[in-house]
Amino acid sequence: MFTPNVAKDFTHLIEDLTENDKSFARKIDEAHQSLSETARLIERLETELKSKLDKVSKLKEDYAHYSQLADIEKNKSQALLNQLEKSLNKGTFTKNFWAFIINILAGSLIFTIGLYNAMGKPIA
Repeated sequence: MFTPNVAKDFTHLIEDLTENDKSFARKIDEAHQSLSETARLIERLETELKSKLDKVSKLKEDYAHYSQLADIEKNKSQALLNQLEKSLNKGTFTKNFWAFIINILAGSLIFTIGLYNAMGKPIA
C-alpha cells in the first residue's frame, strides 16, 4: 500500500505542515513584536499623562493660593473703603450746614449790593 505516489503525498503533507509551523511561528513573532511596541507606547503615554496630571495639580494649588490671597485683599480693601466712607460721611451734616450759612450770607450780601446800585446809590 505504500507506493511512491503515497510517499509524495506524505512529503507534500509534511512540507505543508512544516510551512504552516513556520507561518504560525512568524505570526506569533509579529504578534509579540506588536504587543511589545504597544507596551512601550502605553508606558510613554502613561509618563506623559502623569506629568500633565502633576502640572494640573500644581495649577490647582496655585489657583487655591491666589484665590485665598484675593479674598484676603478683598477683605482688607473692603475694610479700608468702609473706613474711608465713614470718615468722609462723618462731618457731612456739619459741612453742609456751614456751606448753607455761607451761601446765604454771600447771597444776601450780593442782593444788598444790587439793591443799593439799583437805587442809584453806588457803594464805595
